[in-house]
Amino acid sequence: LSPFPPDHNGGGGQIRQAHLFTALADHAAIHLICPGPVNDPVVLAAAATVVTTPSPTGWRDSHPWWRRAADLAATVGSPTPMEVRAFGSLRRAMLPAIEGLTVDLVLVEFAGLAPLLPKGSRRRGVPWVLTFHNLPSRMSAHQAAIMPRRRQRWLLARDARIAAAFERRAAAAFDA
Repeated sequence: LSPFPPDHNGGGGQIRQAHLFTALADHAAIHLICPGPVNDPVVLAAAATVVTTPSPTGWRDSHPWWRRAADLAATVGSPTPMEVRAFGSLRRAMLPAIEGLTVDLVLVEFAGLAPLLPKGSRRRGVPWVLTFHNLPSRMSAHQAAIMPRRRQRWLLARDARIAAAFERRAAAAFDA
């Protein structure tokens, strides 16, 4: 499960995922679920199946001021880190593709998709593995340390603490 299509010509996370995906495909049938389209021909050739979900956009994506106001309200009042909130609509779009999935292992890329982990018996004995990219707590802490504006520094430091707690819970909930 990936929030971005693996792509050998993309950004850092996409390149890493493309190499991992094609290497694993040499040993097992790999099923990719991500927002589409998947444009890398090597990834497409290596995939047993590719399920692309829409890349959802909402009303708050229409103007930066709406997005900023919504982010501020959520950051102040939410126990969820920014990265996890940012992936909410993508997780909702992926849920139908995950239901009834019959696989031997599920690899989840990025902390923002961690809430897709099913609870209890819904996991059906399948191991779930989470890869943290750009550890959100460290990124927010670093941004807070260099932010010149006090309010933004406070919001980022708060998000770093929330993200660290989230990461500990996610790491404990996943099999690896």
